[in-house]
Amino acid sequence: MDPRDAIRARITDLRRELDRLEAAARLLDGEPPDAPAEPPAVTLPRTREQIVADLVRDAGADGATAAELHLRLSAVCDSPVTSVRTMLTRLRQAGVIRNAGGRWFGV
Repeated sequence: MDPRDAIRARITDLRRELDRLEAAARLLDGEPPDAPAEPPAVTLPRTREQIVADLVRDAGADGATAAELHLRLSAVCDSPVTSVRTMLTRLRQAGVIRNAGGRWFGV
């Protein structure tokens, strides 16, 4: 799991806990209970393209080459990575990233 995903999941858990604590405090103050909370959202696994887009954004102003991104993606994936250039092309066509001088940058 990407460390950012773990942080985001923890933030979500903390927000839910804060909501529960605030509701308990309102009950203690004599306020009516809130409407029932919505069921927790299901966190879907990220696609490799989403991971690559994050890796490109994380590269910042220096950007990253396809080879650098391949190494970084390989480090976080459980199975072999073979199609980084194809993913980069699709992300560029979708307007998520851009290429300049052989380096990839977030948009």
